[in-house]
Amino acid sequence: MAITEAAKEVIQTQSKKQRSEWWDEDCQLAIRRKNEARRKWLQNRTRASNEWYHKKRNEANRMCATKKKEWINNLIRQIEENHKRNEPRKFFNEIKT
Repeated sequence: MAITEAAKEVIQTQSKKQRSEWWDEDCQLAIRRKNEARRKWLQNRTRASNEWYHKKRNEANRMCATKKKEWINNLIRQIEENHKRNEPRKFFNEIKT
């Protein structure tokens, strides 16, 4: 414990770069609501709670999928623009990521 604390003070860790730029507060809120609905369904197994959970799950999946799809499409559009502008360094750097 003391060794890790001393290492953190001396070395100082860098924060990780969040790779999924599409993940935002809306997605987090939808996932939280889905998880809450699942907990209620597991506690009280009724048909209504099951349907409510499946509704929340579909909403969360749909929201996250559309956000990710928009992000990917914007990324592809950006790569194509760099190719059209004849900016090879930016083009290949974005292709790597």
